[in-house]
Amino acid sequence: MRDKLAVAKCHSRIGSATISNDFPAILLVPGADPKDNDFIEVHIYGPIHRHAIERVAGPVPTEASDRVLLASMERKLKEIGVPLDLILAEVG
Repeated sequence: MRDKLAVAKCHSRIGSATISNDFPAILLVPGADPKDNDFIEVHIYGPIHRHAIERVAGPVPTEASDRVLLASMERKLKEIGVPLDLILAEVG
């Protein structure tokens, strides 16, 4: 029933004209600060296997420690053929 939970939270952003390409922006709305992000967890319950991951997307980390973690994650994702889409933060 994860689909119903997602619709309950995101119903105001989903309509009859919504297409699959719209879902990333619906499921994650970045806030001014990462703690203000509005998102829905994809993995709500039960075990998850790495082969269940289709794609990983997120901002390019600014902290050195996060970049180290990203490099490790990037290698592991490449091993299982999962694309990593990094988004450059806007300079304002």
